[in-house]
Amino acid sequence: MNYQYKARVTNVVDGDTVDALVDLGFKVQIMQRLRLTRVDTPERTQPGYAAARDFLRGLVEGKEVTITTHKVSKWGYFLADVTVEGRDVSDLLIVSNLGKPYDGGTK
Repeated sequence: MNYQYKARVTNVVDGDTVDALVDLGFKVQIMQRLRLTRVDTPERTQPGYAAARDFLRGLVEGKEVTITTHKVSKWGYFLADVTVEGRDVSDLLIVSNLGKPYDGGTK
């Protein structure tokens, strides 16, 4: 089952992972690491890492976003669709050639 929440991104870890303060309602908030769904960006040692990370920072860091959570990833983070100002962040990374479509399988 998917759940939708408002959140504020506090840190961009890399091009496809963020830390966010998630509003659970009733004045309850939790800090959560989120892995963006449907996109894979370069790792720290790969070309394009800084460009993807910086692009994502400009889009979401310090901003209110809407997240739709899915299951927990193989890395232990929640998988989430993230939108900012009605725009899907994964799609923006892909169309900007900063990330590749990713279905969660092996790389």
